[in-house]
Amino acid sequence: MESKDLKDWRENLGITQADLALKLGVATNTVSRWELGSRKIPTHLHLALSLLRSGASYPIVRMNYDQEAEAFTLQNLGFAKHLPNLVEAIDKTLVQVKVKGGRNPDLAVNMLCRICVRHYESLLLLLMSGHGYSAGRILRSLFEKYVDAIYLAKFPAEAEDFWDYALFTLMEERGESFVRNYEPDYKKKMARFYTGRRKTPRPRWSRLDLRKKADMIPIDPWFSQHAYKELHLYVHSSMKEIVDSLIEEEDGSISPVSGSSEQERRVGGVYLILATHILRNVLVLLISHFDLEKPAHFTDFFSEFDAWFSG
Repeated sequence: MESKDLKDWRENLGITQADLALKLGVATNTVSRWELGSRKIPTHLHLALSLLRSGASYPIVRMNYDQEAEAFTLQNLGFAKHLPNLVEAIDKTLVQVKVKGGRNPDLAVNMLCRICVRHYESLLLLLMSGHGYSAGRILRSLFEKYVDAIYLAKFPAEAEDFWDYALFTLMEERGESFVRNYEPDYKKKMARFYTGRRKTPRPRWSRLDLRKKADMIPIDPWFSQHAYKELHLYVHSSMKEIVDSLIEEEDGSISPVSGSSEQERRVGGVYLILATHILRNVLVLLISHFDLEKPAHFTDFFSEFDAWFSG
């Protein structure tokens, strides 16, 4: 639904801006901005609006994004007020990268770094919505992509395996005939990924697991410990998250936390710091690998970030 249609639709239903805001879990002035066109309706709320248009009269989404965004900003004020500099640093770095197509290591490094940036953006959105534990899963994936990017930058010959392994993904999505158009000799290339008695290909493009690659690069063990190993409990088991989401009542009973807890926000704050350190390394990798000019906003943001983090 476009912003210009929202007011007419709401008034035809006979509901106020406050009523609609309550149903969607947002502030009343947010609905007002949507109708004025000064703010776009978020993609994640289009489904809720569609359901309401179909006649649903009950609350569809109650996420309290505005309150959580405010809590995030207050908790990380030193970070939030300098965020525009980070956005400029990212944009002015990525726009400089020019890479030729084809199966080359530079394209792989560039793509992996850009995925890291998207992961970082997703992590921020989760943290600003109060979802600290879910942000940890994104952080782990961000770290994995960063390790792969710096590994391929250091060992470019490994890019052959990277691109050949990508054929598996293409074949699963499009079928053998589609892959054959890209690589007529694809069966021979794929055969080496079946080792020993394997009936299915190995689970990763590299023969090395992520920890071994991190050791070879090398990457600071502190990052590996906190951005990868410790997050295993959240990624592969829900038990840690369940335990952290329980509170003891005065009568001794145990209850789940309603909404985001202070514990989850504190965990999210740690993930924010880890992710921002990794993002800095990703941008440094792009700048050094592609011989780019370091944007002034890069220095502006990370000098302030270091001061905030140290303080």
